[in-house]
Amino acid sequence: MRKKILEMCPYMNLGGTEKHLLTLAKELAGRFELVIVAPRGPARGDFENYGFQMVDYPEALSISPRKTVTVIKQVESLIQKERPHLVHVHAAREMLAMVRLVDRAIPLVFTPHAYTSSFDFVTTSLFTRLADRVICVSDWEKIRLDKFLGARAGTLTVRIYNGIPMPGGPDAEIPARAPCGRPPDSITLGCVARLHKAKGIDVLIRAFAGLLPECPGLELVIVGDGQEREGMERLASKLGVRCRVRFTGGLARPMEEVKNWDIFVLPSFKETLSIAIIEAMSLGKPVISTTVGGIPEVVQHGQTGLLCRPGDVSQLKEAIRTLVRSPGMRAGFGEKARERARELFSASRMAEMTAGVYEETIAMREACSH
Repeated sequence: MRKKILEMCPYMNLGGTEKHLLTLAKELAGRFELVIVAPRGPARGDFENYGFQMVDYPEALSISPRKTVTVIKQVESLIQKERPHLVHVHAAREMLAMVRLVDRAIPLVFTPHAYTSSFDFVTTSLFTRLADRVICVSDWEKIRLDKFLGARAGTLTVRIYNGIPMPGGPDAEIPARAPCGRPPDSITLGCVARLHKAKGIDVLIRAFAGLLPECPGLELVIVGDGQEREGMERLASKLGVRCRVRFTGGLARPMEEVKNWDIFVLPSFKETLSIAIIEAMSLGKPVISTTVGGIPEVVQHGQTGLLCRPGDVSQLKEAIRTLVRSPGMRAGFGEKARERARELFSASRMAEMTAGVYEETIAMREACSH
């Protein structure tokens, strides 16, 4: 009999956490009985279309004591009804506390995902003590969290890199389209990200605008949506490059766009481990990014791409100029990027390691109960 796992995710937007969970769930579906606990949202249909059992996520917590009691009862009812062998909470620290409150013995795994500030790590370290195991998606994240966990860190945290389905596999993206109507000397830069200040899209637009006069064949494509979109479109207009910057909005399958790009750029100010970068590398794209969070664990400077200081327009412009002017470097970086993605960041590798954590955690709890 397959063991039942509750995968709990507090949101269903078109972001990295949801993409991570969907990939993980597809890989683990033949090994465990999975129940996805999630709210309504744009990404939920992807899970439903794959045939996963879906359960509505408990109401969000609030400062209202009455509502908190309601949430506790919802979580308790969910655990009693599903009777899982293990619960894996993604991102929601408060739900970690709720699950442990209603069941002190259930095996419990937690993945923080996108926490980056010192405050995040301090508060997360307090909540993660309630879990049996904590999966960090980068060494950078694990080292920072371990500092606050102290002696228990060695047995609590484990690093498992985000993984993606590799092109050519059974769950690969569709074949690349031939670029239509592109001049032979054109170079396409592109970025896939939430349009949020932390992603540094304004830095990218300024660098692009500064380089365009000397590299007139450049074009920029920005895939994603968010609160900064209108501001970024205004910035492109102000700098006189709006006609050379294409904003696609959010796309269900952004890699269809990325296949046609020459260089992938993500100038983030904050990042735990970017799935978008890994996907671009798997397609053989050289990457320009920043020296923040777990990015240097993915992008090897001078080998698979170039890394810049976050917020440094001049350095980003120089990195773009370097790759634009060197087709050979782009091709070499791209090939090494593809090899690195396959070696370290495959969905199968991520799933196998995660399954091991599940089995070990369940076995540990069972041993303690005897």
